[in-house]
Amino acid sequence: MIDEALYLLKKQLNYYFASVGLQEKADFPNVDPSTGLIKFKSDTVNLLLYRIEKETALGQQGSPARPTMNINLNILFVANMQDYSTCMQRLSQVIQFFQTNRSLDPQKAPEMPKGLASLEIDLVSHSLSEQTNLWLMLGIGYQPSVAYLVKTVTFGGQEASFRPPISTTDRKYSVSGNLLDNRGRVTGENRSGTLS
Repeated sequence: MIDEALYLLKKQLNYYFASVGLQEKADFPNVDPSTGLIKFKSDTVNLLLYRIEKETALGQQGSPARPTMNINLNILFVANMQDYSTCMQRLSQVIQFFQTNRSLDPQKAPEMPKGLASLEIDLVSHSLSEQTNLWLMLGIGYQPSVAYLVKTVTFGGQEASFRPPISTTDRKYSVSGNLLDNRGRVTGENRSGTLS
């Protein structure tokens, strides 16, 4: 569900970029395998999920046997361009897009996955200390960016599709002594074999 929400946002933003004639794309950053740190793609607006939080205002829905949980996604849109003025332009376009598309639903985004009913998107204003802590957490220097809160993604409410596999393991067995019937008469000899 989280991946579907992020892919939908990326796709919608790319549709918008193409509609205004931009060459740059929105995409997810890479992760440096040697350090585990985020590497932002160049000439790209990078979408970075930096926090998942439980949505408490809606409360628990669904049935007691199949309750739902709603979560919100905190996403950073990082403009990594060759020059600073282009970064500012791309961030302005991200803000413009989400200002005119403050929610996404199947009517606005026909390719929205069935598990997503609607996404509400709102700008997040971090304080300077919160912003500093965020970039320290990422382990990289600040880059031009804007943060949005995307809510809500719903989990549960339906029967889980996971069923544990039935294990068939071979078990050796042996019977010692003679086999007797219910009257105590010998009916066979020692046996061994495999149960499966």
